Amino acid sequence: MGYLIIKMLRDIKKYWMQFISVFFMALISIMIFSGMASVWNGASISAKNYSNRTNLADQWVYTKGFNENIKDELKDIKGVRKVTLASSLQTTLSGTENNVKLNAMDNTDCLKPELIEGEKYDVNSDGIWLDSKFAKKNKIKIGDEISLEFKMKHQSFKVKGFVLDSEYIYYTGSFSETIPNHKKYGYAFVSKENFNKLSPYPFYTEIRLKTDSKISESKLKNVVGESYIKTSTRENLDSYNTLKKETDQMKKMSVLFSMIFILLSLLTMYTSMVRLIGKQKIIIGTMKAIGINKSTIRLHYAFYGFFISASGSVVGLILGRKVTSPSLLKVKQTVLTMPHWDLIQAHASYLLIALMILICMSAALFATNKALKGMPAETMRNANNMDIVAKQPLIEKSNFIWSKISYYWRWVLRDISRNKIRFVMGIVGVMGGMVLLVAGLGIKQSIDYSNDYVFDKQYNYEVRAVIVDSRSISKVNTEKQLNYETEMDLKFGGQTKKEIFVASENKNLIRYEDMSGKLINLDNESAVITHKLATKLNIKKGDYVKIRLLGENDWVNVKISNITKTLSPQGIAVSKKYYEENFGKFNPNVILANNISEDKLKDIGGFNSIITKARQRSNLDELVESVNSIVRLLIMASFLLTIIILYNLGTLNFIEKTREYATLKVLGFMQKEIRGIVIKDCILVIAIGWIIGIFVSTAFLKVYVKIVCFDNFEWIAFINFKLLAICSLTVIATSLIINLIMSAKVRKIDMVESLKSVE
Repeated sequence: MGYLIIKMLRDIKKYWMQFISVFFMALISIMIFSGMASVWNGASISAKNYSNRTNLADQWVYTKGFNENIKDELKDIKGVRKVTLASSLQTTLSGTENNVKLNAMDNTDCLKPELIEGEKYDVNSDGIWLDSKFAKKNKIKIGDEISLEFKMKHQSFKVKGFVLDSEYIYYTGSFSETIPNHKKYGYAFVSKENFNKLSPYPFYTEIRLKTDSKISESKLKNVVGESYIKTSTRENLDSYNTLKKETDQMKKMSVLFSMIFILLSLLTMYTSMVRLIGKQKIIIGTMKAIGINKSTIRLHYAFYGFFISASGSVVGLILGRKVTSPSLLKVKQTVLTMPHWDLIQAHASYLLIALMILICMSAALFATNKALKGMPAETMRNANNMDIVAKQPLIEKSNFIWSKISYYWRWVLRDISRNKIRFVMGIVGVMGGMVLLVAGLGIKQSIDYSNDYVFDKQYNYEVRAVIVDSRSISKVNTEKQLNYETEMDLKFGGQTKKEIFVASENKNLIRYEDMSGKLINLDNESAVITHKLATKLNIKKGDYVKIRLLGENDWVNVKISNITKTLSPQGIAVSKKYYEENFGKFNPNVILANNISEDKLKDIGGFNSIITKARQRSNLDELVESVNSIVRLLIMASFLLTIIILYNLGTLNFIEKTREYATLKVLGFMQKEIRGIVIKDCILVIAIGWIIGIFVSTAFLKVYVKIVCFDNFEWIAFINFKLLAICSLTVIATSLIINLIMSAKVRKIDMVESLKSVE
């Protein structure tokens, strides 16, 4: 066996070009998948550990206020293990427009901030424990005095520590912001006594529960009474939800795209191993002739598959951790905040490596078993596929058509009939290259196209702000639109979703279009729902849905009269008139305006969270960067894999036709005539593969875009002619160049060696 290992090492050195393609296919596939997998798997595990350390609650109850004696009644509910009473207040850091969500609790059983720096948090202590990210951005240090204000009240606090909390893994502080703005929005914890110095309500308003299972609304209402507003579980918590969406998105992108990578990689690995063993048939026959048993020969060649695929996979695993994971993690950390984000490899990566090794070894064994059939002398003839008796091509049965075809095309068509599998593999290779490139480049263009639609066509305002003082509205003497925007619970078909509700003046500063692109007049509608949400819940025009707005107890039946192609945000929109008829007095909380600057609104006063459309676009671009960072990796991998796949298939095509080319040379065919046959064969494979690839790749792009987009944003699958042409030219040019290189090798064919098995 030792001699066979030496032989294997010599073969690898001799045929390194064939081995290197298998090596790189395994490396690239594992590097991309494992690098992404360690980020999403690490995020899930790190968040779970973070939640456990900070005693994250299982259920939240929001109320208008209650007596502290309610705590004992809550503990008596079956399934309730721990109870924490809390209050929160949106305050402003004095001298700035920066917001601090102030929290107070009676214990840390269901909410325990994790200390980053300073003194340990104490619910009864004086001082304040500040969000460490907010403190860093605002250059606040331990021991500093800061002042917070709420409705003209001011209170100073000494900073005792910096903390992070799992309730705020994802925290933007405003509907206007799509990514965390740590300088402008933060959170803090103080004692209830100090909290009451700012708050107009001396009682607690929130309840956090540790439970064995979800506590029903009816049980909570019985205890809380008329003060009850709503309850939500951990699954509905914004931070938990966003983390899950981000990890799910990474998982879907890695699995879906890697699936294409892996299928094409396995195809290439299989053909490479079969080709390699095919070239060793004389050696295999010799080994049989000198008495080496079949099991040893099988093991020898199976180890080829194991060694190359395993080494490529291991290097890919290392590079995935060192290259792919850090670049992706850096972008994801701009959206999600945790004290520690460990990179933990997913079991799926090891299963994928095992699958690749198994395929390579199986391919080697399959080819070896074919070579081991028959007597050693038959194996040593190395007849390859020359013994195959091919059926006539269907087109040859038509004398009229066949007589019109040139000799060279007849040769190509007859060759295809003798090598159908090789022909199909060539088509699959070209098609796969198209799918990889269109998906990689198309996803980026789809995102850009969707964002352009939102900010150039859907949003027709320049500045957006939250209304703090309604008296300031009249001072905005320019084109404006008033909205009431809030969260809602939407119930339909047994499902309940947390979405955005908008009641709007019909000034078209936000444009609603139906699915045909026609402008929707909200005043003529009852309620319109976004297309993605309607599809997800299977809601159609004319259906009735139940809506409960944030802070309300009652459900309202609403008729869906139209579906809008609005991409963001996802939810339901109604007119001001419809809102007043069905929900009550219209109290706008958002203003949209044109021909006015951000600074002018600040000067007027009475507005908060002021943001321009340009900054909204910038924020969204930064959020989308987390997707683009993955896409860039996939595009690079797509180009590399496309070249490797087509090179491998081109090489296989040449090697398997070596005897035919040698025969043509013996018969007197010129080099340019043989090259013409090669090109014609190549053109047929490219044409069919490209045509099928166009349809398959665009269909795959639609599925891919639909799966990987964010829940609150719909992306439209889009790829323009220019980009499609780039993908097509890349695949076609690569195929042609490879085949021209292969055809040039015809000059170097050793005709005696190629034809001697026919003796």
